This record gives sequence, C-alpha cells and structure tokens, in this order.
Amino acid sequence: MTAVGTAGRIMVADDDPALLHTLELILRENGYEVIPVPGGEQLLTRLEQAAPDLLMLDIMMPKVDGLQLLERVKQDARWRDLPVLMVSSMPPEEAAVRSLGLGASDFVVKPFRMREMLARVQAHLRAGQELQRARREARTQAQTLDILREVTDTLQPEEIYHVLARRVARVVRVSRCSIVLAGREADQGMVVAAHEDPTLRNLEVDLRRYPEIRRALATRRTVLVADVATDPLYADARRAWQHEGVQVTTRSVIAVPFDVRGGQQGVCFLRTSAGPAPLTEGDAAFAETVIKAAVSAIEKA
Repeated sequence: MTAVGTAGRIMVADDDPALLHTLELILRENGYEVIPVPGGEQLLTRLEQAAPDLLMLDIMMPKVDGLQLLERVKQDARWRDLPVLMVSSMPPEEAAVRSLGLGASDFVVKPFRMREMLARVQAHLRAGQELQRARREARTQAQTLDILREVTDTLQPEEIYHVLARRVARVVRVSRCSIVLAGREADQGMVVAAHEDPTLRNLEVDLRRYPEIRRALATRRTVLVADVATDPLYADARRAWQHEGVQVTTRSVIAVPFDVRGGQQGVCFLRTSAGPAPLTEGDAAFAETVIKAAVSAIEKA
C-alpha cells in the first residue's frame, strides 16, 4: 500500500477546501503521501484506485453523509481493517458514539490542534501496520503448511520442484516462477521446473544473462529487484539487450537461494511483467519462508 519513501499513504475526504489544503500541506511536510478527495463524493472510487493506509473522513459534508460513507467502507471486506479517523464539528460525545459504533478508529473535533492530530495519525498508522503484519504472518504460516503437506506427499525431487514453482507462483500471484539449480560450471544453470511451462525439464541456461541469480548464489541472500529497467544490477545486461535488440518485458524479480542434498545450490526465481505491481519485500519474505521450510522437509524425508 505505502508508497516508497513515505511514512504512509493518507486519504483525506473533506468539503472545506481551506482545511483540505492545510491538512495536505501539513501531512506532506511530515513525510506522508496525501490523496485529497474534495467533498467526499468520489471516496469509494478513490479507495479502489489508491489503497491508503489511513482514511481521514469529515462527518458532516453537504453532498454526502460521512457516517454513511464510513458504514459503506466498513461493510466492504477490502477496507474492513483500514483505520478511519473521523473529523467532526459535532459535540464530542455524539461524534464518538456514532463514529466508533460504525467502526471508526478515532475522531478529532474541529478546530483541532495539529500536533495532537499528527500524534493520532501516527498511532493509528502504526496500529494498522501491526494488524496487517500479523494477518500477513498468519496467512503465510497457513499457506506454508498447506504447501508443505503437498511437498511431503510428493516423493520424487523433480516433482517437488514443480510443486514449489506452482504453489509459490500462485500465492505471490506471478505468472513466472522457476527453480534453477547451479551447474558444475560457474556460469551454468539448469531450470528443473517452471510454473509457466509444466512440461519443462532440465533446461540449460547461461547464468551470465541472469545477474540476479548469480548475485543470490554468490551472496547466499535473497535478491529483490523492484525495477529491472533502472536497477544498477542490470546495467551490463541492459546494454547487452539493447545491442542484441532484445525487448525485455520483466519488471521485477526475486531470487531466493537454497541448498540441496550433496551441496548443490539452487534458486527459486520469480518474475513479473511490466503490467502488474512490482514484487515486494513481503513477497520475498514469503518465498524465502516457503523455500526454507520445503528444503528442510525434503532433507528430513
């Protein structure tokens, strides 16, 4: 959700242009990305487009009822956990009862002190992030256990690799996920499974064309590249692609290294194309968790 380089993404829906402008300036000065929604009429549409970390919503607006909007937001499963800070000129008691009863996280009364408002924003952003982290960890654990059950039911190593490629790709929602084993030569690799081509078996590849795989194998650490078109890791590769007239559609990649029996090294290699959102640290952490658990299960089998 959060844009790179910001403390959080905040959507502000208010009918007062002066207050909206002031909030936007102050929040931006404090490192937040701000999405203003004048009047609140386009709030639900903007929520779908921008996915904020926190919503600030005026209760009383001339064209839309802030409380009705709050109720609609909280009825949507996508926004049920979104922290909502209501802004109100109503008496505090009435605002609190009505807002909190509909699922708001908090409210501030106009005119409000900016320092207090910023403290509340920070507190609710932190709480929302902790909730997201806890739910993400719970989902990861459940998905990992489900994958491990399928892995341990599969006896042949080559089939295990196909299970991993298929299941990791499905959960991370990428169209391309491969398992690559390092060859005997430094620049040689073998693709033993690919989600995008279930029939693929033992395809030799030149690892000099895959700097992320070489980096993962050399450092023994997961490599995450959000943008292949600009990352310095691909400087030489981009020149080679340009010289060869190759059009590369890959946008972002994750390469997770692992060790297999006999001391051989491998990499789980995930890629997205230019259209979808780039891969994230959360995606890398999930792939890392699954691969580590699967390899451990294979070793114990």
